Amino acid sequence: MLVRFKRTMASLVIAAAAVTSVALAAPAQAQNSWNLNLSTSDANPGGQLFFGKVGDVVQACDTQADGKSAEAYVYKGSTLVYKFNASTSGTCVTKNAAMEGVYDLVEGASYTFKICLEDSAYSPAKIEFCNSATTTA
Repeated sequence: MLVRFKRTMASLVIAAAAVTSVALAAPAQAQNSWNLNLSTSDANPGGQLFFGKVGDVVQACDTQADGKSAEAYVYKGSTLVYKFNASTSGTCVTKNAAMEGVYDLVEGASYTFKICLEDSAYSPAKIEFCNSATTTA
C-alpha cells in the first residue's frame, strides 16, 4: 500500500512538472500584451503585424496561402529602422529587444509600424495592401 502511494505521488509530481514546463513555454503572443495589431488592407487580410512595448516585440504573420509574404517595416520618423518578413502561410516571425542592435527600440520614442504583402512573382517584387500605425515604444 505504501509503495503504491509513493508511486502515485511520484506520478503526480512528474505530471505537475510537465504542466508547468508547458505553461512556461507559451508563445510570445500569449506572454505579451499587444499594444498594436495591424492587418494588411486587402479584403481577406494575408498579413498581420503585432507590437508589444514590453521587450519591443514585433511579430509579422503570413495568414493566407496566396504566394505572397507578409512584409513588416519599422520606422522612426521617415527613417527605416528595420524590416523583415514571414514568407510561409501560417507562420510568424518575431523580432525583439533581446536580439539587440536595431531591434532594441528607444523607450518613449515614436515609431511607425507597417505591414504589407510582397508579391515576388514580379520583378522587382510588388508591395501592396499596406497598412500602418504610429505609437511609442
